[in-house]
Amino acid sequence: MHHIHDEQAPHSVANEEEVATSPEAHFHIGKSQNYPENITLFLQRNLGDPAVKDFLPKLQRFLLPKIKEILTGERSFSDRNNSTAVPGTTSTPASSDSEGHVFIKADCMYRHNLMRLNHTTYDVRRAQDIINPSTSHCNIMLLGQAGATTNLESDDQ
Repeated sequence: MHHIHDEQAPHSVANEEEVATSPEAHFHIGKSQNYPENITLFLQRNLGDPAVKDFLPKLQRFLLPKIKEILTGERSFSDRNNSTAVPGTTSTPASSDSEGHVFIKADCMYRHNLMRLNHTTYDVRRAQDIINPSTSHCNIMLLGQAGATTNLESDDQ
C-alpha cells in the first residue's frame, strides 16, 4: 500500500525540507505551518517557566535582523534584475514608527518536531545534530555566557 501511495503522490516540499540546504547555516527548521501555536496562550500556559521569561521581546529581537537580511537580499536581487525600471517605481525603505518592530500575524507561531543544528566538531569537521522533542534525543546543553550567574532558588519562590 505504501508503495502505491508513494507512486501516486508527488514528492512534497516538506520531504525536501527535511535536510538543511546549507552546511553554513547554523540551524534548520522546516517551513510547515501544520501545528499553529497562539503565542499569548503559550505564554499563559508556561507562566513561571524561566525559559519563557521575556520570550516575546527576545523573539522579536531575534527575528528583526533575519527579516531585514531577507528583505535586503530581495531588494538587491530586484534592483539587479530591474535595470530598466520606470522612474518613481523603485522601492525605498519606509520610515515610520513601526520601523524596527516585528508584528506577528494573528499572534501565531508554529511548532516543529525537528531542528537540525550544524556545528564544527572538536577535530574541525562539520557535523549535524538533530533535536526531536518526541524522542529520547530531546535535551540539549548550551554554553553559558562567561560570568553569568543564575539563582534557580530565587526563581522558584
